Amino acid sequence: MKKVYAVSALLFVFLFCFSGCGKDRFKEDDILGSSSLEIMDRYGDFDRAQSSPDGDGLYRDCACGYLVTEAKKGFLGTTPPEYFMIYFDEDGIAVLCRYEQVV
Repeated sequence: MKKVYAVSALLFVFLFCFSGCGKDRFKEDDILGSSSLEIMDRYGDFDRAQSSPDGDGLYRDCACGYLVTEAKKGFLGTTPPEYFMIYFDEDGIAVLCRYEQVV
């Protein structure tokens, strides 16, 4: 019976560690080709922005992002926070998105 509990606990820990809970929230296919306004309507205000929006409320020629993983302090140092960054072109349309650790 102890083996069943041990295997169950290991399976639970394995699934929890590799599930990527926060990363499933953002879908690249839904974001690419959308304007910054459409993205903010879907996901809320950006947590990080390299510039301010223009008069129309669009972010142009910059990157904005959502916090995925907060910074963690550990014995060997601090891991920087991770953001889902979205890069916009001059028209305010998303052309690239990726996960980045920001220091």
